[in-house]
Amino acid sequence: MNPNWAGAYYLALLSANTAAGPAELLGLRFCDVFADDPETARIYIHENIKNSHRVREVPLNSDAIAAARGLIALAKSRGASHPEHYLVPFRVRTGEYDPTRHGHWPRGAWTEMCAAAGVKLRPYDLRHHALTRLAEKNPEQVVLKIAGHVSPQMLRKVYSHVRLPALRLGVDSISSVSRARPVKESSAPKKGETPEQTLFRISKLAEQLGIPAEKALQLLIEYEREQALTKAERKSK
Repeated sequence: MNPNWAGAYYLALLSANTAAGPAELLGLRFCDVFADDPETARIYIHENIKNSHRVREVPLNSDAIAAARGLIALAKSRGASHPEHYLVPFRVRTGEYDPTRHGHWPRGAWTEMCAAAGVKLRPYDLRHHALTRLAEKNPEQVVLKIAGHVSPQMLRKVYSHVRLPALRLGVDSISSVSRARPVKESSAPKKGETPEQTLFRISKLAEQLGIPAEKALQLLIEYEREQALTKAERKSK
């Protein structure tokens, strides 16, 4: 990797694995970052929302730990050493930094890195990407706990971008129940569930996916319709 891209790379990696936005990452100080022990690795993000201030604790996975350690090493090479110094020091001029002030997003390096990779990305797209990944496997409460303040509009946008494979995996686990053969009243049930049990499973799965239960039902119906059409097309050939 081009050494001039190190700062941009570490910031991108940390954002994509914590759902932290560019401004939130630039506001991190040494005292907000704990990356020594993988078991307790975390960052504390300071949020300012409508004149209120709160701190959000976000655990770090292995990729985020590597990114945090990389940024710490880079900041130290630029003169940062005190707990109150910023993780991304302000560049006064070439080769001179002020760690008591936070720097800006490295747009030059970011643009070069994206061009080399053949992608067009805005720094804030990384947060949206992380939110979408979180939404695919976690309920809304977990997403908001990690991501912090998310507007209702953004939350709807995030869930509208949940990838089809994740949704299909969910409805696959439900559809096997809906196709269970009916059981006669006089015989003891072997397989299959009652409609109430099926609805309960759908609601629980929807909760795990972080989507409304009615949306899960809609997805199930659409999936079953798609499966029926596919079977009909195969038979007609």
